Amino acid sequence: MQALGLTPEDGPFAVAVSGGVDSMALALLAADYAPVLALTVDHGLRSESRDEALRVQTFLRRRGIPHRILTLSPRDWPQGHGSLEARARLARYAALEGAAAAAGIRHLLLAHTLEDQAETVLLRLLAGSGLEGLAAMAASAPPLVLPDGPMRHRPLLAIPRACLQPVVVRAGWEPVADPMNRDPRFARVAVRQWLAQAPGGRQAVRRISTVARKLARAQAALDREIDCHLARAVRLQEAGYAWLDSRPLLAAEEELRLRAFARLVQHLGGAAFAPREKALTRLLAMLGRADFAGATLAGVWLQPGKAGVLLCREPAAVSPA
Repeated sequence: MQALGLTPEDGPFAVAVSGGVDSMALALLAADYAPVLALTVDHGLRSESRDEALRVQTFLRRRGIPHRILTLSPRDWPQGHGSLEARARLARYAALEGAAAAAGIRHLLLAHTLEDQAETVLLRLLAGSGLEGLAAMAASAPPLVLPDGPMRHRPLLAIPRACLQPVVVRAGWEPVADPMNRDPRFARVAVRQWLAQAPGGRQAVRRISTVARKLARAQAALDREIDCHLARAVRLQEAGYAWLDSRPLLAAEEELRLRAFARLVQHLGGAAFAPREKALTRLLAMLGRADFAGATLAGVWLQPGKAGVLLCREPAAVSPA
């Protein structure tokens, strides 16, 4: 926790607890460090999930750790064409961030481990991700869903899963065994099973995670350059819209151009993820033409004007007051 710049005075902390080894170990360790509120999300996908969440609650409350169950159903999940895993993940983060914010908690702890980091690198490599994706998970990151939600922290990101087993054994916890975590039809499970048999074993996991750390450093350097380009090309307004001078943006190197434009659109549109590269490339090409008459992308409306290109959230994407 201290390595992430978090002190006991920053508490209480919210902790996401599924009942598996990693999350239960994190809850127990964090509770020894500062006050915590444990949160278990019941996705409602299995008939046993409610009883498992209640078992987690009983165990933690007996140890004096406050706990809440956040019950979801598929109708709570974001609509779209994402996979079951992706949609469930967004719904889970929305519930966790919302519960933490409602409790006045500014920091959410997540139990991702060294193995989770290596799996994420491989998944994103298979998906054709670029630098940002292959940098994988950050030890600390802004909220994923709610703009005013808690910061997300991963204190165990450099810790192998095997190091956490003794924590739950000493506490007398029998981990929840979710059969979905063993179903190879899910991409992460398939990668996890492959990685467990990969040449080099644990050393391979460490090396892949080291690659992510190096790429994260490169991403941070690129982010600073993107900030400079946006400062030259964009004038953000307090009312939530922006004026864009497309000339310096279009004159930038392709990678900087794409990333700066993606960040601007994502920020104004309030989306959890940046637009696809294909859509960004097409719209940037349109911006470079003298006959550009306007467009929309990822919930953002673009319209040429005397002061440049106006970007604002399109009416359909604005929440009613």
